[in-house]
Parts: sequence; C-alpha cells; structure tokens
Amino acid sequence: MRKKKILIVGHSLQRIDIYKNIFSEDLYEIIDGVDCDDVIEILNNHLIDLLIINLEMSLSRELDLVKKIRSDASKDLFPIMIVNDNPDIGQKIEFLTLGVDDYLHYPFNETEMFLRAKNIIKRVSKNRDVNPLTKLSGNTEIEEQITYEIDHQNDFAVLYCDLDNFKAYNDAYGFENGDKVIKAVADTLSETITEVGTIDDFVGHIGGDDFVVITTPDKMDIIGQTIVDKFSAKTKTFYNAHDLAAGYIIAKGREETERKYPLISISVAGVSSLVRRLICPSQVAEIAAVIKKKAKSMGGSLYLKDERN
Repeated sequence: MRKKKILIVGHSLQRIDIYKNIFSEDLYEIIDGVDCDDVIEILNNHLIDLLIINLEMSLSRELDLVKKIRSDASKDLFPIMIVNDNPDIGQKIEFLTLGVDDYLHYPFNETEMFLRAKNIIKRVSKNRDVNPLTKLSGNTEIEEQITYEIDHQNDFAVLYCDLDNFKAYNDAYGFENGDKVIKAVADTLSETITEVGTIDDFVGHIGGDDFVVITTPDKMDIIGQTIVDKFSAKTKTFYNAHDLAAGYIIAKGREETERKYPLISISVAGVSSLVRRLICPSQVAEIAAVIKKKAKSMGGSLYLKDERN
C-alpha cells in the first residue's frame, strides 16, 4: 500500500511538528507549509489523500480555497479537514455548509485527530474505487494492497477468481440475472474469508467477473478450494430446471450462431511469494493469467496454484 499523502495548509512550525508527530507511522507522508494559492496546482498534479487547512489570520482565503475545490466536479468529494483556534460556531457552520468533511478546534486530542483523519482517508479512498454492485474495492485498492505487501517484504498470496462461460449465461438469462451471479461470487469470497481466512485478508473486484483475494501463503490452498466448493454448490440456483437437467445452455456465439455452452464454473489461480519473488502487481497478474488459462482448459470449477520455481 502506498503512503497516504496529507497536505497541510498553514505555516505554524509548532502545528506542523504536531502533525508530523501524529502521522509518524510509515503509512503517511506529510507535505507541509503550503500556501492557499498553491493548493489547487498541487491537487491537480499529485495524488493527495487528505487536505488539512489551518485557519490562521485570513479566513477569506481559506473560504475561497474550499469554494474552488468544491465547485470543481473532479474534486467535489475531495476530503478536507479544518483546524481552527477560534471556537466561533459561525465559522464552523460556514465551512461545514461548504461541505468540508471535518472541523476540529485547536487544541485537540492527538489520538482523536489521528483517528478522524484516518477514517476520512479510508472512507473516501474506498468510495472512490468501490464497485456499485458488489461494494468491493476495485483496481486502485487492489494494486495498493499488493504493492504494500511487496514493499514491506511480507509473505503473501493472491488468488485471482474468474468465471467461465459467464458471457453466454448473460446473453441467455439477461443482465439482471448476470448481476445476481456476480453478487454470488462476491458473497462466496467474503463468506470464505470469514470462515477459513484471517482478519487481515482482502477481497477486491477487478471488474466484470474477475475478483481477487489477498491472504497469507498458509491460507491460500484452503481459501482457493473453499471458493470452488462454495460456488459450485450455488451454481444450480442460477438456472431453470430444463437447463440444469441438460447440463448446458443454448446461446449465440461470436459468429451469432447458436451453440451449447457448459454451465457457469469458476477458475481460481493462486500465486504465492514463497514460490517466487514477486516484484509488482502486474507481474502477479501475469503469473495468475497463465494459471487461469490452464484451469479453464481443464473444464469445470477448479483451483490451481503456481508451483514453478
């Protein structure tokens, strides 16, 4: 996971030292001493996770800055926290009306400040990338999670899950039923992690019928096989009695001619840092793609893992 960048507006050295102490963990990077006039350019050119504005002498400049950010469609959800020495309720209401995410009076409890900022960053980061159907984090968060494991030299494993014959099902049964299948996959992964995974395991939705689970190497096999078993048990609920009895469906292929398609199955590919050195998310995905291709060629729901040295 990349470091979360916090942009501090204000020039009080004492206050900046406090922020550096609060966010001293290796998960955060402080950009401090920034003037109001420079904020928009920084936001346009850098990935900033939270803007903390210290209200100093001129209230009008800070108000104008917040208005500019909130009037920009690309930044209207950008997380902003206000810190004010003045307990005036009128100022607080004015900024909250403009849509800032939090407003603290200084002096504050440092633990409370840290937790408020952490929660804002986490919520906004997830909402930016969440899949509206499955409510799972998408590609940005997936890549950050894998990068974090690599950067910290952790032992980790990634399972890539992909449906087989899903397009044919979508064509035959319609998008509404297709969405139910996608939701069933998401539920299966979440159930599996709860039952046999660890509290720190991560489930993400790449898009379409592609999903990811990030776990520890010792849990990879049981998670992979449990996903296959659980999803296979749900498959019969996706079809009418006729197709279920036949064991296939009739749908149009790429040439617009009707043909038989097997029932939906799931291919799960496991990649572990204990098998080979993993250096970046794209490399992990490439290894998994080779394994998934092999699993799909074997037919039916199947879990395979990378065993190459």
